Amino acid sequence: MASIGVIYPRLTAFGGAEAVCLTIVDALRTEHDVELITATPPRTRELSTELVGTEFTLNYRELDVDVTVPGRVTNLLGTVSGNNFDLVTKSLFIRRVRAIAPEYDLLVSVRDDVSLPQPTLQYVHTPRLALLAAGRRVSHPDRSEKSTVRRIYNHICTTLAGHNPPSVHNDVLLTNSDWTRSLTREFYGPDVDIRTVYPPVTLSEFNPVQWDRRENGFVTIGRVCPSKRTLRTIKIVSELRDRGFDTHLHVIGTVGDSPYADSVYDVAAERDFVSLEGEVKRATLVELLTTHRYGIHGKEREPFGMSVVEMVGAGMIPFVPSGAGPAEILDGEDALIYDSLEDAVTLAEAVLENPDVQASLRSSLPDPNKNYGPDRFKTSVAEAVEELV
Repeated sequence: MASIGVIYPRLTAFGGAEAVCLTIVDALRTEHDVELITATPPRTRELSTELVGTEFTLNYRELDVDVTVPGRVTNLLGTVSGNNFDLVTKSLFIRRVRAIAPEYDLLVSVRDDVSLPQPTLQYVHTPRLALLAAGRRVSHPDRSEKSTVRRIYNHICTTLAGHNPPSVHNDVLLTNSDWTRSLTREFYGPDVDIRTVYPPVTLSEFNPVQWDRRENGFVTIGRVCPSKRTLRTIKIVSELRDRGFDTHLHVIGTVGDSPYADSVYDVAAERDFVSLEGEVKRATLVELLTTHRYGIHGKEREPFGMSVVEMVGAGMIPFVPSGAGPAEILDGEDALIYDSLEDAVTLAEAVLENPDVQASLRSSLPDPNKNYGPDRFKTSVAEAVEELV
């Protein structure tokens, strides 16, 4: 039995990354002495039941992250640059983890890439520190950061975190998609052990309604913000209606308070076929997915896209942007992968007007239970841990 510290800065929300963290803990807790290393007390019982389906007691160690001194400089830079001050908090958290690392037989990092003084198992959703250290934008990995202030801010934060690519050569890095693996490989080189292990998605609660009894509508999932391209998604459905299709759209996700959210509110208010659902209970999300025919994923360069897996598991036909994780989930099905608003409308029209195409696509989409089941994920993580301890 090894002493394992699972690193996760803030386990308080309900989301895909939190589900990955708790599933890793669940996979290791019977064979090892597992302790969560965090900066805030976790909402353990509620989260584990909702995201993993298992209620268990989680041992955790809360690190006191004092941002007072370095925060005065980085907070100013973060405010001026428009960056989230949370980045410096995470960087200082990693710095604190580095100091206590020798107390554990193995550390397991479950968010972004880290550089620690001993072999580590990392589950990388995005190689964030590597991107920032290289002067690249996390939201657009192929683009350089043009703002000098942001580059300075990012440099300070990655330095505080101890970012050092050569230190991971004895680590095992698990990534959430082949796309993320390729991106991570670009920064860490050909000699690092990097493997794709798709995150766990629980689909047992989905009981798809028969196709001819479903509503001829669309559902999109994700926080209402520019990166999710909510306005574009509304425009896609609007143009389909202009072409004669009787369809509608449900937008599931936090709307929030921002100029972009205000624009979405205004556009939706003028279109009675758009329903802004906001945050919904899990049962409501499952009902909407299993009773509607189509899904739209708006975010480009998404490393994975758990909602796309849920759409497929619910029996929907989803349309997704080209490149990155969502297209990978659909196994590169060209009929469902769009490059632009116009392309999305054209593809959707070809599907909506032809029942035979609908039936063919539904039967050809990959089985999500095969690649994304929790048991498969737990086995992969446990095997990687045994290689390192």
